[in-house]
This record gives sequence, C-alpha cells and structure tokens, in this order.
Amino acid sequence: LDKLCDRVCEAVLEALLSQDVESRAQLDACAKLGMVMLLGEVVSKATVPYESIMREAVRAAGYDHEDMGMDWRTVNIIVALEDRSAEWHRALLGGADPSRSLGDDQAVLCGYATDETLQLQPLS
Repeated sequence: LDKLCDRVCEAVLEALLSQDVESRAQLDACAKLGMVMLLGEVVSKATVPYESIMREAVRAAGYDHEDMGMDWRTVNIIVALEDRSAEWHRALLGGADPSRSLGDDQAVLCGYATDETLQLQPLS
C-alpha cells in the first residue's frame, strides 16, 4: 500500500502542475484495505477532480477487485486538503526577503511510552 500512496500523491501533483505550473503542494496519502486518504496543503489556481484522479491511481496500481483488498470503483476515498492562499505561500517563503520566512508549519513527532520509569519515559 506504500507504493499506492506514492502513486496517488504523484498523480494529484501531476494534475495540479498540468493546470498551474506554479502550484505548490505538500501531499501525503495513507491507505488501508478499502480506503485511501489524501491529506495536505495546496497553493494552486488549478481545479482538480481529486477523487477521480485518486480512483484512477488505484485502478492503475491493479486494485480492481475486492479480493485484492480494494476495488477502485468502490474504495472509500477521503480528501482532506487545505487550500492555502498565495499570500500565505509568499509569507511562508519570506517574499522578497528570505530572512523573514515563516518556515514550514509541518512537523513529525515520534515517541513511545514505557514502564522503565514513573514518568513513562525510556531510561536511554
């Protein structure tokens, strides 16, 4: 399913760029049997039919029958994209002055709890 998620993101990005070469997108996808979700942020003038593009990516990956875990015709498609304005994008990049950049608002946090200490933190 990891490769399917890559295909979905690539297909959506290609569709955005085919309509607006200045499109900017931070796309992630996740999938499980019977479901594919696209999430992230988009700055674009493009009008993209996300669901049909995602279904086509699922079909192209060979998921065409429920016996395979999903069927492109019936798979549950979830689109959770935030449209960002061009002003937000310019502010993110700092406009003409890179020292004024807001940086990226994305983060990945990984961790775990353990019973090694009372605070549920690992000793090492």
